[in-house]
Amino acid sequence: MFWLFIGCVGFVAGYNLAPEVLTQASSDTVLAIGLILGFIGMFLAFFLQRAAIAIGGFLAGCYITLAVFEIVSYDPTGLAILLIALGGLFGVLMLFALFDVALVVLSSLAGASLMVDTLAPAAPYGSLLLVGLAVFGMLFQFRMLPQASSRQPAPQH
Repeated sequence: MFWLFIGCVGFVAGYNLAPEVLTQASSDTVLAIGLILGFIGMFLAFFLQRAAIAIGGFLAGCYITLAVFEIVSYDPTGLAILLIALGGLFGVLMLFALFDVALVVLSSLAGASLMVDTLAPAAPYGSLLLVGLAVFGMLFQFRMLPQASSRQPAPQH
């Protein structure tokens, strides 16, 4: 499922960045850019696994950092790039050090963040929903992990 995670991260990155870069883009163009980046992510995951791990971990770490900033209403004015890059670097390090565990944690947090962003609940409920969805995702995936790891070897570092 690693390739799916990387594809989803690529899609979300493209879908969220396209309106920022192309301010006059139609919704179809934004969707197409997201899909293209998602397919590029899946291609990287299949053929360039180490690069895909690094890029996917970095993008997921950046996205999770931004989601946390938004949930806690933190405006990192001067430090934004540095803090987001540190979040991305943390995502890369997690994926390389603890591939299976990091993939479960990052995909659960990223998925929960996407759902909370989409639902946009009121302030105190957003944090609770994020934590609840992330914990549910982690429990669900950890339960499946022994079956998945016996079928597919971990990537070579």
